Amino acid sequence: MNSIKRLFISTTLASISICSLSGIQVFAQDNFYEATITEQSVMPRYKYITSAELSLNVSSSGAKYSIYIQGDSITKISGTLTLYKNGEYVSSKRISENSNKVDTSGTLTASGRGSYELIFNGTVSTRNGSETITISETDSY
Repeated sequence: MNSIKRLFISTTLASISICSLSGIQVFAQDNFYEATITEQSVMPRYKYITSAELSLNVSSSGAKYSIYIQGDSITKISGTLTLYKNGEYVSSKRISENSNKVDTSGTLTASGRGSYELIFNGTVSTRNGSETITISETDSY
């Protein structure tokens, strides 16, 4: 065993010496991967949810929203839409569907000009378990 180690070490040293003497340069290649802007803002991955979308359009007539959440094995989706203006609570709406999707829209009460954020905090259930979902959207008027 010692003779094999010595042979390997001497062969390796000889190879390095030959490469050094003959002017051959060996470099390791660095493979860089730089994420694009869209890849840097990837949505969270969910186990059961295949699609989740939330939209918000605030005007003098209120905060119009639409929400869509879907998953093949989902049996129930429930949660609360909460509207904030400049970080302060404005209004909310409870959503619950015994289905594999929520696809609804409506209007929440708004309170004048400002920056609004709509957040949906909910849970989706399946026969095999459940997971939470939080999605948000912003708008100003």
